[in-house]
Amino acid sequence: MVKSIVLILLLFNGDIVLKELKFDGNMVECGAYADKLRVELTHFNEEKNIHFLKNNKGTWQGYFCKDNYEGGITIKRKTK
Repeated sequence: MVKSIVLILLLFNGDIVLKELKFDGNMVECGAYADKLRVELTHFNEEKNIHFLKNNKGTWQGYFCKDNYEGGITIKRKTK
């Protein structure tokens, strides 16, 4: 059973953000929900083949599903 979904976002300032959202379902439902979030939160640029965040702060890099929930933690890691 999946308890949370973590969005992987790359901000234009170089930060990688892992944003955890509470979710209750199975793996298939998690993937479907991630697709729904991607459509809601991004717009696709066909020329560059990338999903830009609608808030113009970065790009959608993916997601992963977890079997636990750690309180909605947002982790930022500076890239070099």
